[in-house]
Amino acid sequence: MKKLLVLLALSAMMASAAFAAADPDPDGIGVYFDDAAEMTSTAASPMGLLVCNLCVTNPSGNNGVSGFEGGVNVIGNYIALQKVDGVFGNVDFGASSGPTNVDWRAGAGVGALASYADVNGVVLVGQFQFYPMDTNPIEIFAAPGNNPSIPGVDYAMYADALDAGNLIPLQAVSGGYDLPVARVNGDAVVDNGDQSWGSVKALF
Repeated sequence: MKKLLVLLALSAMMASAAFAAADPDPDGIGVYFDDAAEMTSTAASPMGLLVCNLCVTNPSGNNGVSGFEGGVNVIGNYIALQKVDGVFGNVDFGASSGPTNVDWRAGAGVGALASYADVNGVVLVGQFQFYPMDTNPIEIFAAPGNNPSIPGVDYAMYADALDAGNLIPLQAVSGGYDLPVARVNGDAVVDNGDQSWGSVKALF
């Protein structure tokens, strides 16, 4: 029975090979230091500008992503946290920045031509930057929006490209919003896929 479970798990992993490399699960939200959503950690020098990509990975909707609500919390010793403007040319009602967080409530409009680009299961929905003050670790957490359109939600979400009223919840690629999705001057984040494989290995 255990061997059958392992075979099923391996089959599922192979089937997800077309997904973004960092996390095979659908509807993920994470921060990466590359365009392919693979690097969840990087080394940075003091006072060196660091630009980070906030990405939706493997959106489950067939129509793509036309809007996004969510943000990030950055914990560590740094200065000048702010959003990178002009990434999409869209309307953004989110807070521009805060002491430790950045927030987006943005839309590209409705319709296939207005949706964010999906490149191999990776959709760039925001960029932000800051200057590390030293070489100590900095942790970055995905977060719900500061002023969500659905009061009381505790998760980030995106809008379907052909139905802006269809808001789809996003899961932090680390497995929870209380776990960091990226680190600067620290270890790489263990994604949902690695955690699932660990659960399979625990059967033996």
